Amino acid sequence: MNARSGPEPQVIYEFGDFRLDVSRQQLFPKGGSTPISIKPKVFDALLYFVEHPDRLLEKERLMAELWPGLVVEENGLSQVISALRHALGEAPGDNRYLVTVHGRGYRFVANVVRLPDPADAPPATTDDSRTRINPSANDPARIATSGESTARLAPRAIAFATRGAPATAAGRITKNPAR
Repeated sequence: MNARSGPEPQVIYEFGDFRLDVSRQQLFPKGGSTPISIKPKVFDALLYFVEHPDRLLEKERLMAELWPGLVVEENGLSQVISALRHALGEAPGDNRYLVTVHGRGYRFVANVVRLPDPADAPPATTDDSRTRINPSANDPARIATSGESTARLAPRAIAFATRGAPATAAGRITKNPAR
C-alpha cells in the first residue's frame, strides 16, 4: 500500500478463456478460482504480450524485456514461449493466442480487455429513491420530488399523511367513526 495514493490498483485482464490477475501474479481460467500454475518468467512474458496485443514483438525486444541487462540465448525465449503456449492450451499450429512470425518474433492475437478496478466503482447508495426504477403514483418520494401540480397530488399526500383514517373514493378524509 502506498501511503500517498492508497492501495495499489487491481489490474485484471481477460482474454479468450483466461483472466490474468496482475496484482496477485496469477493466471486463472475465466470463471474459475483455481490459478493455473506457471513460472514467474512465463507470467512476465504473458503480461508483456497482454499489454502489447496484436503487435509484432521481435525476439530481441522480448529477451531484453524479460531478462533486462542479461545476455540470453534465443533458446531461453523459445522455452518460455513453449511453456506459455502449454499453459494456454495451445496445440502446435493453433494460433488462438500466440502467432509465430518466423525469423522475427511473436504476436499476441487474442482480444484483451482490461477490467475496471473495483476500487474505482462508485459507492453504493443507500438513498432508496435512486434505486427505484418506476416509483408508483402513491409513493411519497415521488410526490415530494415530482413536478406535478400540488392540487392534483394533494388528495394522495393527505391520504399518506393520515394512514389508517377512512377515505372516500375521491381520496377525501372522512371522520373516523371509531373515535
